[in-house]
Amino acid sequence: MNQGRVVIFTRRFWPLWGDAESALAELAVGLADASMPTTIVTPCWQRGWPVEFAFENVRVVRLPRPAASAWGQWSYARRLKKWLRAQRLQIDIALSHSADEITGSIVTTLRRLGIPLILLGHRHHNQTQQLAKHERADAIVVAFNDEIAPAQQAGYLPKQIHCIAPGVDVLQGQEP
Repeated sequence: MNQGRVVIFTRRFWPLWGDAESALAELAVGLADASMPTTIVTPCWQRGWPVEFAFENVRVVRLPRPAASAWGQWSYARRLKKWLRAQRLQIDIALSHSADEITGSIVTTLRRLGIPLILLGHRHHNQTQQLAKHERADAIVVAFNDEIAPAQQAGYLPKQIHCIAPGVDVLQGQEP
């Protein structure tokens, strides 16, 4: 990792807003504030929404929205892989906000580009099923100790699982 340039994949982002999106925005802004240029990649769910904009100090890129069909999901994954290849020199690490965002073909693309993938775990989803999709992710961040066992059951090694409690300032006392 050279400069800590981060890309975050998420299914929803502003103006579609909830607790998960709020936490993601806080993480993205915090990374950018710590001198880690951050880009959020998300589908464009409405016509007329800007394709690219700044959310505070975070770049947001909206790719054409996926259709609800399997074909639509495949098409979105293809657009995301194309975007990743075009941006590869600007990305040092990828974070996935949801296991649903990253298909096996996208994980393979990240591997070929030499970009490590970290899955941000979710307490409110069926963790074991989601994590099974990400056995090839380089690491997973969970928020609670009781999420460690499902991660291990999904094939993650203890050294790949990082538990960071909500509200913990992991950059506290560090120089950016």
